[in-house]
Amino acid sequence: MKDPLDSPLTFDKDGLDLAFKYFTSSTLTMRLAGIAQINSHISMFNELCNNESIIEVENVGQNLANWLIENQIISHIFGPNLHVEVGINRQKIGNLI
Repeated sequence: MKDPLDSPLTFDKDGLDLAFKYFTSSTLTMRLAGIAQINSHISMFNELCNNESIIEVENVGQNLANWLIENQIISHIFGPNLHVEVGINRQKIGNLI
């Protein structure tokens, strides 16, 4: 039986879309869970950069960047609903962009 951790990392749009739903919630706890999931996807991309082929890295990186832009993540972080806790947890997103 193959260990799920042995499978190659890929762009997980469904997982990011779910994280975005959490992130745009009116509840702070859900927003923090959403940004933590987004950060987790960025961490997986960073791991991919160290372990996979350049073609796979570029593909996932481009998809991730496009998703962040299309969903206006930066605008949500620094927009009218800014909360200090969300701002603190945005570092990986800022570093990627």
